[in-house]
Amino acid sequence: MQILFPVTQQDRTWQELMDMLKKRPALQAFDPLVVEFIHRLSKRILLDRGFRGYAELMAMAHWMRRANIEQLERDYRKKRKERIWQPRGVALHFAPSNVDTIFMYSWFLSMLVGNKNVIRLSGRRDEQVDMLIGLIEDIAGESEFKTIAERTLIVSYEHDAAKTAALSGYCDIRVIWGGDETIRSIRQSPLPPRATELVFANRFSLSAIRTSSLDKLNEEQWKQLAADFYNDAYWFNQMACSSPRLLVWIGQHEKEKELKQKFWEELSKVIRQKGIRWEAAVGINRLVEGYSYAAKGIVDRLSTRYTGHPYRANIGQYSDEIKSVDCGGGFFFELVLEEIGQIVDIIGKQDQTLTVHGFESEELRTLAWNLTDKGIDRIVTIGQALHFSEVWDGYDFFVHFTREISLRC
Repeated sequence: MQILFPVTQQDRTWQELMDMLKKRPALQAFDPLVVEFIHRLSKRILLDRGFRGYAELMAMAHWMRRANIEQLERDYRKKRKERIWQPRGVALHFAPSNVDTIFMYSWFLSMLVGNKNVIRLSGRRDEQVDMLIGLIEDIAGESEFKTIAERTLIVSYEHDAAKTAALSGYCDIRVIWGGDETIRSIRQSPLPPRATELVFANRFSLSAIRTSSLDKLNEEQWKQLAADFYNDAYWFNQMACSSPRLLVWIGQHEKEKELKQKFWEELSKVIRQKGIRWEAAVGINRLVEGYSYAAKGIVDRLSTRYTGHPYRANIGQYSDEIKSVDCGGGFFFELVLEEIGQIVDIIGKQDQTLTVHGFESEELRTLAWNLTDKGIDRIVTIGQALHFSEVWDGYDFFVHFTREISLRC
């Protein structure tokens, strides 16, 4: 097992470090030192030119700003008013391989409420993750942040049931980010009887646009909508759980074909401006996926333009089978429905985020109430699919990262 942080302790075994971490007292919620550490890290990322090519890290650093952390604290204090919440103890985080920087969010939210944290990263890490760990080491290595370094351990190892079981034996809460198979594998390692668990499994996300709303957009608004949709779909190569893979067009309009075409053309312009260049294999994967669904009768029309353009597969006969698509690279299913309420019929428990454009808040609230025993944990405007919050996949991290002491006297 490789110890990535703290590097100053690499002469110790990971078991020794776990024993030391376990014995450390927990911190108070929103300890000023923790808030300052997160702020310092955010500032360094935002100012470091080396990170500017990684949009997801810049978005994360923006979320880490002091102003946002202070808002999180206000929300936390409001939720826990007249209730006693205490940190659980040791939180063990398993980062996903496709969006491995996501561990930063759960680590920080756990740390903000006072927990000690252990993070396991895959050996197949992206370059930006190693850059990020180097920056963490640099800042946490300052004497004022010794308290945080003593309560954090970042390790890396390939799939190893014995190591996973050993780490799990130390924790009070286990957080698993990954696919269904990863979750099944890790769950074979038992937790202590009093420990609990959060899991973030395979999810599917979609967008809904009221077609008539596009006819009211000026050129700047068209550009903004396309840029927002690009951010939702193309960061992480469309492989993030909240990235849309299905676009549902709601309602009929006399200029429907023209409006849809303009939407995809505006998106293509953004893709060209961003300089996206897919490998030939991506184009082949998109063709194979498209033709396979056409052969099954699910798709009745395909766009086969060159790889740099979005690839569109129009659904003629809806099937939940589309939710198994793991193609990425700008592959989108399209579906037409008459009204937003009909979307309930295609929603399953696997569905996570619905991004929307052109709807009133009241009709979206009605939609949310009608999702009983269905999926969809988030309904946000297009452009916010990847905006992280303390409530994710139906979990409130502040609630699950703490234990509540019932005091009735």
